[in-house]
Amino acid sequence: DHLVSIVSGDTGCGKSTQVPQLLMDHDPAARVLCTQPRRLAAIALAQRVAAERGEEIGGSIGYRISRNSKVGSRCTFMTIGLLLQLLIHEKDEALKGITHVVIDEAHEREVDMDLVLTVLKRALFRGDASPRLQNPPFRIIIMSATFNADIFADYFAHVPVREDEGVEDPGQPKGAPVLKVGAKCFPVTSIYTDDIKHLPGFPTMKDTGVAEDGAQEGGVGSAVG
Repeated sequence: DHLVSIVSGDTGCGKSTQVPQLLMDHDPAARVLCTQPRRLAAIALAQRVAAERGEEIGGSIGYRISRNSKVGSRCTFMTIGLLLQLLIHEKDEALKGITHVVIDEAHEREVDMDLVLTVLKRALFRGDASPRLQNPPFRIIIMSATFNADIFADYFAHVPVREDEGVEDPGQPKGAPVLKVGAKCFPVTSIYTDDIKHLPGFPTMKDTGVAEDGAQEGGVGSAVG
């Protein structure tokens, strides 16, 4: 129910692929826009999410990049730079019908991302200068693996809150909530080159037909003898 939420998750926790799906599964009417810093990431994530849902790319899941688009009906991945251009040129039409804007990899603090966050924050205040907003145009989810979540929480502290959020003092600024997601860490063992030959099942020089000095066994020397 929060207008702005922050997700801080370890690398590999699945936030980039699972959060958009959770939003769609929670609300059948949801239309999600997810940003990535690079084109390759936007395409790859769209393909992965579509595959997980057993769909073809361009159906409910898609991507939109410069000169190459397969827009999804419910979830579209795009670069942060393209979203900025859309906000500049199309203004209100850029986010028409969008219910959730997911800003991924927020730790890459580029100029484009800072400008997008500024425009999105101003859009939440549009037409209502009070700290309450009955019908927000969309919600923002900011995600990253490693970043200072407090910076974003403080930046969106003045975003209006809904009537049903149960705020004790709605006249006071409310910071964006931070959700921390962990990931399972697997043990890692360091093995050096000199130790490889002692591993079980590792082929020895004799098994490969190579002598210790690097010469091929049964080569010229044995032939002459």
